[in-house]
Amino acid sequence: MIPADPQAARPEPGTLADLAAESIRTLNHLTPEALEYPGDLYAVIASLKLLAQRLPQLLGQLSGWLDHQHTAGRIAHDTRQDAEPYVQDVTSSLAQAAADAAALADALNVAHNACSGLKAADPPAEGTAGTEDRS
Repeated sequence: MIPADPQAARPEPGTLADLAAESIRTLNHLTPEALEYPGDLYAVIASLKLLAQRLPQLLGQLSGWLDHQHTAGRIAHDTRQDAEPYVQDVTSSLAQAAADAAALADALNVAHNACSGLKAADPPAEGTAGTEDRS
């Protein structure tokens, strides 16, 4: 039996990035109606925190790839001008995006921790709904 080509089943990076973007779009359309309990919110925040924590590595790898390709002379610009300033714009913007993603991950971590103790409230006791303290 001939082994399958491991590259054949490997998804393209752009396809995976599209799937991530589409997942966020779907979440935008589903929430808040799809959330039923605070635990649902907790789970979504946890996953978004992981996404944000993983972005700096990816953004750094994209920047490193571009820099390596440029250094090797494999990057040009449509204008036929030197690609260097454009490469610098991309890599510096990706570095800023990585820092912003790290800050996002930190903020989501705070939200995730704060959400950990939340639960659905017990239903009001019989006869207490709508009563006010008039003292």
